[in-house]
Amino acid sequence: MLRDWYRRWLFLFFLVYIFLIIVFTPCFLNKKEPSQKICGYVISYPDKYYKEYRFFLKTGNSKFLVSSNSQRLGEISLYDYICFDCEHKRIESKNLPGNFNFEKYLRYKNVFYSLEIKGNIEIKKSHFLFAKLSSLRKKMKEIISDNFYKDELAVIMGILLGEKEDLSKDFRKAVINSGVMHLLVASGSNVAYIATMVAIIFSIFGFNNKLSKLISLLFVFSYAFIVGFDPPITRAFLMFIFGYLIYSIKRNIDLFQILILCAFTMIIFNPLSIYDSGFQLSFLSVYGIITGYSLYSRYFLIKKINIFKKDKLNDFVKDISNKIISMILLTIFAQLAIFPLLVISFYKVSVISPLSNIFLIPISGIIMSASIFLFIFNKIMIVSNFLVFVLKILVSLFIKLCFYFSSFSFSIIYFNFTNDLNFVLIFIIIFIILNFPIIDLTSPISRSFISLVLIFFFISLIFKDKKTGVIDFENFNIKGNIISKDEGVYIINPVVGEEKIISSLYYLNNSEVKAILVTSKSGFKKDIIEALRKNLDVDKVYVPLWLGDKDYISVFDGDNAEIFDVKFYNKYGYFNYKSKLLYCYRDVCY
Repeated sequence: MLRDWYRRWLFLFFLVYIFLIIVFTPCFLNKKEPSQKICGYVISYPDKYYKEYRFFLKTGNSKFLVSSNSQRLGEISLYDYICFDCEHKRIESKNLPGNFNFEKYLRYKNVFYSLEIKGNIEIKKSHFLFAKLSSLRKKMKEIISDNFYKDELAVIMGILLGEKEDLSKDFRKAVINSGVMHLLVASGSNVAYIATMVAIIFSIFGFNNKLSKLISLLFVFSYAFIVGFDPPITRAFLMFIFGYLIYSIKRNIDLFQILILCAFTMIIFNPLSIYDSGFQLSFLSVYGIITGYSLYSRYFLIKKINIFKKDKLNDFVKDISNKIISMILLTIFAQLAIFPLLVISFYKVSVISPLSNIFLIPISGIIMSASIFLFIFNKIMIVSNFLVFVLKILVSLFIKLCFYFSSFSFSIIYFNFTNDLNFVLIFIIIFIILNFPIIDLTSPISRSFISLVLIFFFISLIFKDKKTGVIDFENFNIKGNIISKDEGVYIINPVVGEEKIISSLYYLNNSEVKAILVTSKSGFKKDIIEALRKNLDVDKVYVPLWLGDKDYISVFDGDNAEIFDVKFYNKYGYFNYKSKLLYCYRDVCY
């Protein structure tokens, strides 16, 4: 019975171990300051970030983020041993609250300092096998980079290797809003594609099923190394290993136990993995798929079709229909399981993702397969040219569909929980929904528990945990502010992206914008203002009189703008492009 999942010792030990990790987390953190000369192992592939390379280095019990603009970093591979002189600094996040917090992200990777390489780098290459796989990765990147550019390159690099740094700003936004960012991250589906492709190819050549799976395992390990053992890839790789072992010894163990066993294995070797968003999203999405699909699919899948006279045609239509239904169900249950994490991480959720994934998942699978074949047959000109031609068509279609699905006004919704209790209760409600078919509703305990959860949930909606205060930000030396008060929010000089500002407002649980106020020409970003007005329904925008923009309310010294007194900052004694206003509330001017 599926309800026995939660009574098994493995699952109970897993929960206890997670609790112990949370309690003793400070014991795992190592904030030791690095020395001037440092040696260690490279534990991530160098990624190009603007004009420099960045990667993680492990030395003893410490980890560091290393950066340099030296081209030699392009030669470094996973698990190389390197030594260098460096300067270090404490990592601090300068992003707006509610947006990606780089400092927090690295803290739970046990990384507290960034190192800048000074002088020469001594490199001792890793084991022959690892070095060979790293060179294969470099060769893949070279072949792809020689044939594709800009967003085309970003799509293939993302789907094949999980690299997203080349995504343009507009395309990144389209991918997120269409709900398919998971396709541009090396994930479990990639492992499934590799394993399936290899098994089919070797089966065609007469290899038996067991040997085909063993060979698939070797290819999956190679791919996991080439990608860099990110949490989703590691999870899928471990599930494949455990699945193969269980198949070999002919034991009947369900996917839920395999999933828990994989998670247990990962956090035994790295307890801080439980704080990694990739780890959380990967395991929760698979949990949602395993639970939801196994319990609900029988209610949605078509058992029989009698539309056509020929049975084969009916069976074909039934199979195609069930594949589409399955894809929708898988997306819905995966999204449902990770919904709370998406909200507290991004404060928005893609509503259109179940529809967009129907089209984009198959396309991404074909792109990945074609990219691998391009690497294999790169030396055969006719074949490689044909594959490049096919890939350009597929990638172009992928990009256009992302922009198409993200263009709908309802493609995403911004959202936040009213308070911490509301967040916990949402998690419990999702757990109930996923497991509802196996809940014994005849039991008074079950009915009482569900009733109490719903009662407390509706009560939690009443009390909104609104954060008040002032958030300062800066962009190209232009300062701005978000002033959160009980009655609403005032935004002064919105000079950072509207997405960042909106996320901050939902983090504050205070998205009612009373007005936008601009102090100067340099603080006037009309495209950002219009985007905020569109998403937040802002009516009043105050700008300096000398800007002469008739779309907004012009103000000057002595005027009032909502709760603020307007003053002219007369630094130069005359108007110039640097002239600005001050918006003063009580004794504070912005």
